[in-house]
Amino acid sequence: MKPKSLHILLVTNDNAAAESLREKLDGVSSLHVQWTLAGKLAEALHRLGEDHFDAVLLDLNLPDSRGPETCSKVHAHAPDAPIVVLTGQEDESLALEAVRTGAQDYLVLRRVDGRVIARVLQYAVERKRLEQLKDQFISAVSHELRTPLTVMREGVALLSEGTMGSVNERQQKILGIARENLVRLGRIVDGLFEFSALGSGKVKLQKDRTDITALAESAVEAFREKAVSKGLHIRMKNSSQSKALDV
Repeated sequence: MKPKSLHILLVTNDNAAAESLREKLDGVSSLHVQWTLAGKLAEALHRLGEDHFDAVLLDLNLPDSRGPETCSKVHAHAPDAPIVVLTGQEDESLALEAVRTGAQDYLVLRRVDGRVIARVLQYAVERKRLEQLKDQFISAVSHELRTPLTVMREGVALLSEGTMGSVNERQQKILGIARENLVRLGRIVDGLFEFSALGSGKVKLQKDRTDITALAESAVEAFREKAVSKGLHIRMKNSSQSKALDV
């Protein structure tokens, strides 16, 4: 069986650690590694801009950068590159913080052998590939949904404006509900697209207040006609304002 080949960017200024890593992986017959070494963060970012790497093995403590911020900078510069943090410290909190800032995994070098390192690298590459496929799928679905949504919104607008003929008050109300729900569906589609970009750091979450009462009233209004047609009664009560809405 032909060994899997990976092009790895090793980012560390610890020559002893780099040599130990190479020696450990040399004994793994299932993996062939082509190494590129960078001793500083600036050099690593330059390399990432010029060449393709299957994964980055990253020491967090470099002459020009230290701690999880090192991982964050590499991830921001090359979001598609799988990052495995290489550390000599058994600091669980530091390693987890690195994962939160973009790393796929982390290795405590003196506690792992070549097979474990090879497995971690290959898993990191595969996980990143699956993440990218997921993002591409969500992006494609979002794009495909936008066109029919636009057509439906335009159709509802034409009917509501009376362009296609006169509309009575009851029909106008139903069209208004349809328009509101199409707008809401559009926001969901936009949210899907933004969700696919979260992993790359292109979107920042922003908290906002939502009027729950208005949202509930909208939901009740949307189901009013359906409820009436089936002889059902819906009652919404806002206990904080002693307000009831009967349908």
